[in-house]
Amino acid sequence: MIIDVGHNPHAARYLAEKLTALKAQSNGKFIAVCGMLKDKDAEGVLEPLLPLIDEWRCVTLGGYRGQSGEQLFVTLQQTVRPHQKVVKGSYSNSVAEGVKSAVEISNENDTLLVFGSFHTVGEFLTYSQA
Repeated sequence: MIIDVGHNPHAARYLAEKLTALKAQSNGKFIAVCGMLKDKDAEGVLEPLLPLIDEWRCVTLGGYRGQSGEQLFVTLQQTVRPHQKVVKGSYSNSVAEGVKSAVEISNENDTLLVFGSFHTVGEFLTYSQA
């Protein structure tokens, strides 16, 4: 499992570099649970990770700045370029729902990535300790 609070394109490119190296050593899927705030550059964050992630779970973050998982998933689909693979995934109304869904489709060889915001990671940590 990888937990990352990066929420800008520069951080996403760095994360993509690290995931590329990890993926070369893995025979499992990479499953991402992503939640972002409305005022962040979602397309810029998602684009470098698109070729690396096999399954997406876009999640809703609460509060007035929180972006819905549905809108984030739409942004994800719009970010895909014609030469890239089809986005496989779904959206959830909470981080807990997204993580539960990701765990249900994963196996011991897969890597789960939780990222996109301090809020996403904070909610994940609260959920995982419950």
